[in-house]
Amino acid sequence: MLAIFRDQGLLNPILVRRAEKGCEVISGHRRLAAYRRLQFAAKTKAEKQKYGASTEIRNGEQIVRRQPTSADIIHTALKVMGLGDPDIFIPGGSGEILGLRA
Repeated sequence: MLAIFRDQGLLNPILVRRAEKGCEVISGHRRLAAYRRLQFAAKTKAEKQKYGASTEIRNGEQIVRRQPTSADIIHTALKVMGLGDPDIFIPGGSGEILGLRA
């Protein structure tokens, strides 16, 4: 499983739900454990970024690396459904999460 993550990334999402204190993993315990091992074993800056918690997000012409917001997720879903940036306005701002489009 570690080799697949290292070469292809996480192919099937981990299923979580809100719990009293944070989130609870419903499905994907072994995937999460393998991913955490890769995070812990990361030595180079590139590996640390690859397995880190932040994501690349395109906001207009600028690409930033940060934790995605719910607005970013909605923005990305609308882009996947075929809407262009001029068609999307979310108060407070949003950006497209890079690497999610087929």
